[in-house]
Amino acid sequence: YIIPAEARQAMEEKYRLCDDTLSQLLSWVAEVEDRLASQDVAQEDIDQLRNQINILKLVKEELESQARPVANCLDQVRVVVTTGGEYLSRDEVLSLEKNGKALRLRYDRANDRTDKLMRRLTAAKDELNKFKSELTTFTSWLDKARHSLEDRERSFAQLNKMDVSSESTREFVSDVIAHQADLRFITMAAQKFFDESKEYLTCLNEFRTSLPARLPHVEPVSPQDSAVRNTVQVITQQYRDLLGRANALSDRLSGVGGRQREYRDALDKARAWLRDAEPRANKVLSEPVAADPHTLEDQLSRAKTLNNEFVAQGRLIDNAKQAVESLVRSVEGQVSPGELASLQEPVRDLEAKYRQLSDSLAQKCQLLETALVQSQGVQDALDSLLAWLNSAENTLKDMTRPVSLQKERLEDRLREHRVLQSDIDSHQPSVESVSRTAQDLINTASNPRLAKKIETKTKDVVTRYEKLQDKCHRLGESLSEVHHALCLFSGEAAELERWLGEASEALSEATTVVRVDELCKQRDSRKDRLETTLRDGRTLISKKDVTDTGNVRDRVKALETQWRELNLLLEDRQRLGKARTEQLMA
Repeated sequence: YIIPAEARQAMEEKYRLCDDTLSQLLSWVAEVEDRLASQDVAQEDIDQLRNQINILKLVKEELESQARPVANCLDQVRVVVTTGGEYLSRDEVLSLEKNGKALRLRYDRANDRTDKLMRRLTAAKDELNKFKSELTTFTSWLDKARHSLEDRERSFAQLNKMDVSSESTREFVSDVIAHQADLRFITMAAQKFFDESKEYLTCLNEFRTSLPARLPHVEPVSPQDSAVRNTVQVITQQYRDLLGRANALSDRLSGVGGRQREYRDALDKARAWLRDAEPRANKVLSEPVAADPHTLEDQLSRAKTLNNEFVAQGRLIDNAKQAVESLVRSVEGQVSPGELASLQEPVRDLEAKYRQLSDSLAQKCQLLETALVQSQGVQDALDSLLAWLNSAENTLKDMTRPVSLQKERLEDRLREHRVLQSDIDSHQPSVESVSRTAQDLINTASNPRLAKKIETKTKDVVTRYEKLQDKCHRLGESLSEVHHALCLFSGEAAELERWLGEASEALSEATTVVRVDELCKQRDSRKDRLETTLRDGRTLISKKDVTDTGNVRDRVKALETQWRELNLLLEDRQRLGKARTEQLMA
């Protein structure tokens, strides 16, 4: 019986050694578990995050260094459990087997969780590095772009640099829009960092709750306390502000650039015509009044023809005045008074020269009319005036047809009216002169029948002339009123149509919620303007004695349709953007 006793003693020694080793390793695993469970959320500072990874690396190295002792211990446990049943109690074997299984389970779990936590933190660090790198580049560009925009806003006051500024500003706005992609990269890197941090925290909390102590969850960083999330919000808002200001400046430059081109074109056309007409006018004005009726009639005919040309071409001066007024309104408050004066001065000089020549020609016509009447007998003068009245009345009757709402036809009517009005005004001295001469003749006439005939003709001429003058004046007021309303409607409609076209194009190219929101703000700022324009168009259509209303009616309908379609598109894009944002934030 000596051999079995030595075998039992040897087995008991193996058991004690194995049990001690198991206890030590289980104590060590518990310490490792505590160190893993004490890890915090993924830090948003790159150095602190690197320290977290280094701590996990040390834990991983320690686990790897204990892999052989753990394996040896578990081998010894298997040997003792397999061969020690004869020498050890059942409880000792079961305890040893249970502790061996616990060691294997807890060691493998600690090793697995350490790997997963390290992978998640390393991925989070990579995304945070990308975020920081992209953010540094983007912030540097944003500062430069902001300074550039401020310089452009200040240089907006320099109209002589407008053409160059407009082109470079378009390039600048394109560059700002292109940087939406950079902002998306920053947002994506931040989101991926949050995703990896979330996975890391989920893994950590699962490990904590799996421990015997069932530790509570580590709470994530709240959105308002997240430096990365706050940075993304700030940089996004700064970019939105920059994009909004850049688009607003581009819109202003586009509007001002168009008005500046219209101003130059109108001024050049008026100057070119006046350069040609001025020598011809001076020649007519410098001719002395002829003595014989035949030469007088020739002078009067040439003077009237040129006077009619001046009346008709007054639209060139009006166009230049309207163009400069429109340009001044668009830049008022943004350019210096000196710049405004430099715009208005050429038009004022042009108008002054036109008025001086036009008034002189009208006076010349009146002078020649009076001289012609004086060179004729009273009877001939009255007959001549009656013939002219018949012609003028017929011309006026033709003009009283319904007013066309097609701008070209309406302006033709206005020019015809100005020519007739000028002709009527130029005959006033002749009518007054004949009336005085006839009255003198009636008072001194020796033939009562002749005097009565002349008196009847004179009253007829004066009465018809006054009626003609009154009707022509009222027609002019009516035509001018319709023309002003049509120009106002057409100008506003064209501006709205231009913006609606640009907005639709911009919306089709918009890739971010920022640009869609900016377009919504622009739309809201133009809502009152649209309603006023539509109301003006409907008022024009409903006026009495107007024709060719189809163009205005079609533009009103088209504006309503374009506005409605843009609203639907904006609402769809806003819903889509909101859904996408909610999906990203989920």
